[in-house]
Amino acid sequence: RGLLVLHGGAVLMDGRVVAVGGGSGAGKSTLLAALQRQGHSVLSDEHCVLDVQQEGVTLLPGPRVLQLWQETLDALELAPSDLAPVRRGLHKFFLPLPAVAEAVPLHELCVLRWSESGSPQKSPLSGVAKWQALLDLVCPPGYVDGMQLRGPVGALCMQLARQIAGSELVRKREWCNLSVPAHQVTPGPSGRV
Repeated sequence: RGLLVLHGGAVLMDGRVVAVGGGSGAGKSTLLAALQRQGHSVLSDEHCVLDVQQEGVTLLPGPRVLQLWQETLDALELAPSDLAPVRRGLHKFFLPLPAVAEAVPLHELCVLRWSESGSPQKSPLSGVAKWQALLDLVCPPGYVDGMQLRGPVGALCMQLARQIAGSELVRKREWCNLSVPAHQVTPGPSGRV
C-alpha cells in the first residue's frame, strides 16, 4: 500500500513526534514506558506505520498497548497482576495506553543501541548512516529482500531520511539507564540532522 513499517515505537515530546527504533531487545518499549512516566504521550509500540510523501511524513495510529517485560514493570513499580500476558508462559505483558485516534507528522528518529560501559551518549545520524539505520529498521526482518522490494523500500527510506532528524542513543544495559532524560532522545529543535 506504499506505507513504510519500522520496528519501533513513537512518542510525542514537546510538540514533536519521535520514532524510537532498534533491534529486538534494544529497550524500545522500556524507554517508551519511562518517557510516558515522565508525562510524554506514547503513540505506538513495536511498529511505526509511516506514510512517506513529498510534503511530509505521517505516523499512523498504532495499537494502544506497550509490551513490557516483568523486569521493566518491576523497575517502573507497575503491578502486572491486572495485565494480560503477551503469550502464555512468557513474562511479558500488555500495558494499555490512552486512546490516540489521529495520524500525526513524524519529526525525528532515535535509534537505540547497547554499549558495554559508560553513560548514555547521543550522536547525530546523517546522510548514508541515517538511511542505513532506517533500512535496518524496516519490519518484518527479511521482508525487503524476501519480497524483492529493496529498490522501492530503499527509495522510501531515502525520502524519509531527507525529511526527519536522526540520532543514535548508545547506553549501557542496566536499569539505572531506564529513565533517560527526554533531551537525550531528541536530536533537537533544528529539524533535519
